Amino acid sequence: LKQVACADVLILNKVDLVSETERTRAVATLRDINPTARLLESRFAEVPLGDILGLKAFDKDRLAASVLSLPAFEEESGHGHGGHHHD
Repeated sequence: LKQVACADVLILNKVDLVSETERTRAVATLRDINPTARLLESRFAEVPLGDILGLKAFDKDRLAASVLSLPAFEEESGHGHGGHHHD
């Protein structure tokens, strides 16, 4: 959830394997969590590299606002990563 909220670009892969209703629901959910991220839809994880590399899109104020808007989802739901961290 934090990764979606803090992302500059979101890639929704395998859109060819779901119905239009499911795709629309997934897009709406991602937009609810992060309305400012660029959202790319793909098949076979194929996206133009220029759309995801070298964006220089980091904005610490947007990041702080995104994190502060998150509910305490991971800790309360047990969805955490069991004490390990990602770099």
